[in-house]
Amino acid sequence: MKEFKTLAIVTVITALAVLGAWWILQEDEPASPAATGDRGSATATAGLLPEDFGQKLETIERIEVKGPAETLELARVEGVWRLEGGEGYFAAEDKVVDLLRGFGTMRDVEAKTSNRALHEKLGLGDPAEPGADSRLVTLGESGDPLLSVILGNSGRALDDNTVGVYMRPVGSDQTYFAKTQMSKPQPRVDDWMEKDLTDIDPNRLSDLSIGPLYGDPSKLSAELVRTDGSRGDWSIKAVPAGREAKPQSNFTALGRAFQGLSFEEVMSKPPSDLTSQTLITATTYDGLMLSLTLSRTEGSPATYYGIIEARYEETLRNVDVPNSDTLKSVEEVIEEAARIDRMADGWAFQLPRFKVAPLMTSMPELTQEAAAADEQAEWPATIGARHILIAYEGAASASDKVGSRTKEEARAKALGLLAQVKADPSRFEEFARTESDGPSAPQGGDLGTFGQGQMVPPFENAAFALEPGEVAADIVETQFGFHIIQRTE
Repeated sequence: MKEFKTLAIVTVITALAVLGAWWILQEDEPASPAATGDRGSATATAGLLPEDFGQKLETIERIEVKGPAETLELARVEGVWRLEGGEGYFAAEDKVVDLLRGFGTMRDVEAKTSNRALHEKLGLGDPAEPGADSRLVTLGESGDPLLSVILGNSGRALDDNTVGVYMRPVGSDQTYFAKTQMSKPQPRVDDWMEKDLTDIDPNRLSDLSIGPLYGDPSKLSAELVRTDGSRGDWSIKAVPAGREAKPQSNFTALGRAFQGLSFEEVMSKPPSDLTSQTLITATTYDGLMLSLTLSRTEGSPATYYGIIEARYEETLRNVDVPNSDTLKSVEEVIEEAARIDRMADGWAFQLPRFKVAPLMTSMPELTQEAAAADEQAEWPATIGARHILIAYEGAASASDKVGSRTKEEARAKALGLLAQVKADPSRFEEFARTESDGPSAPQGGDLGTFGQGQMVPPFENAAFALEPGEVAADIVETQFGFHIIQRTE
């Protein structure tokens, strides 16, 4: 009985709170048609949206989004939206369309409170105030503003629970609620860039060549082709004498390099302090040719930049291969090449390290001494392992925890830990938890089980060569740092 009374009290309090919130939004409303008109009526939109606003959206040429610390400016140039704050680079078309569609599909616009004291509760405070959550959005035609409105919190209509947004015109205390699917736009330029450069299904690739343009002459060029044109395994052209290709698993990352390739930053021209320039050329069975000139800056950490070109080559087209469902028609490939060229022409892109690492592979890294082939043929399909990673500033995916540690300092620390692990292997997990810079540190360095091709080649080769329970005799260097490896199963 006591529990029933408690539940009843809670229910009543909740109901009163809902009614109170509704009353707050209704109080201080001016007795005018704009404030009291029926939902969805023309008078309910007075002072907010211009007449025939949906049709006028097609004439919008400028968009501005202001927050407390940043301002985003977009301009439509020859039918293409560009970012004025991103050196004029392309804006993500889908984000622009979503924003304009949100305005264009507004319905049942209903006037709410004009009480200025309630603006903050609706997320409609001054967008210039530090920490403000509101956004000032201006849509313009040929330099003339068509609409300037402050967007606030999202909410749901009381009548049918439909999603909508609160807003108020600039210079007015009157607030409105409109039913529409719209998320509050952020004024960060980085969020509005069209960052997807290429998305090539690995099964489309027929040929991949990697070679230095200048820099380290010891990096030999390598060319990979599909074995017998079957879209199956890769093979290396012109393998050096006394060496053999590593297992196919080592080529997996190369085949995925152009799948989901995006960038971190863009500039109109690459920096002047570039070195170790490498040319990567990829061709597909359906006739697409991609050329990526990859460079890096000097110093630590190194930053990688790419310049991309694309074109359709009829002579490269060969769709008479097994499993051709991922291949594209001539028209689709021509359109794809044109899109890539349109986005990339005249630009240099900063590329993420995890994509760059496999693309910088050289012939020595793709091959091994022929004598090692028999040993790898006996490797199991999967193994289990744990590791301790000691990273350094500039290593791939290095966290802030690494600080300014140099590569030499990291190597010395790894060698010291290896000596301690060898002295007492039972403390491996302890050292991994306290010393490792890898994401598996909380699990004692445990990586679970993995097959060939899932780890970078140096790590994989060392781990698969161990016996269960054995610790690698030496540290293993990868682009992520120095590893101490123990096979677990």
